[in-house]
Amino acid sequence: MRKLRLFLSLLFFINPLCSSSGFNYLYNQDSGYFDFVHSSGTLPAGSTHYIQNVSGDSTEVFNVSSGTVKDLTASTITVGSPTTYLKVNSGADTYWVGDGTGLLYGNMDQAVGTFDVTLTTVNDWEELDAETTNIAAGPLNDVSFPGDHFLKINTVGAYKIDYSLIPMIDSVSGGDQHVEFQIFKNGSVTGKGETHVTFKNILREIPVASNTILDLAVNDEISIGARNVSSSGKIITIDHLEMSIFMVGG
Repeated sequence: MRKLRLFLSLLFFINPLCSSSGFNYLYNQDSGYFDFVHSSGTLPAGSTHYIQNVSGDSTEVFNVSSGTVKDLTASTITVGSPTTYLKVNSGADTYWVGDGTGLLYGNMDQAVGTFDVTLTTVNDWEELDAETTNIAAGPLNDVSFPGDHFLKINTVGAYKIDYSLIPMIDSVSGGDQHVEFQIFKNGSVTGKGETHVTFKNILREIPVASNTILDLAVNDEISIGARNVSSSGKIITIDHLEMSIFMVGG
């Protein structure tokens, strides 16, 4: 037992749980779990329990608000429920198990068909994906697809946004057509994720892709916009539009 206490202190930089408070810990050899127990039995759910640091003061190192901490072993740390959880193994590899776990993410994809967007006025931005209803939701985790052309944020934070599409133009009358693309937020330009292509011929498909990181608030709607800086009234046909977002910070 002394070796186990020393092992825990060195591994997790904590003391044995205070005996004066009636707490102790046991290693369950059958399950491989460290079970935290009270003198009257298992820690009661709904109350708050602490593991103190080495100096024995009140600084929290680990806080259990309810239930039982499991898999707190030398080789793995698992946080979550029995079926959905985050796991860190001995090699410091971190991964998630179960549907709906992991970083917050969202995806939408124009899997089939094409759609046309008229860039009516030179230098005016148009929200591309608002012109179609054949965009569908992909995998979603705390990101919504409530309409038919945008991803909606449910948790405030910093998000990495990637998008791609394949446009072509119906006319190059008046010379080469310079078309720009960027990420829209709530139907307006952000100045981020901007890229461009120059069409010298009609009906020529040119792949477009870009990305950025934006600080987003709850209910922000993310989509894609375009403008023609060369002339007005040109029609671009969009194929294979796709957008993905991932939360990367708070």
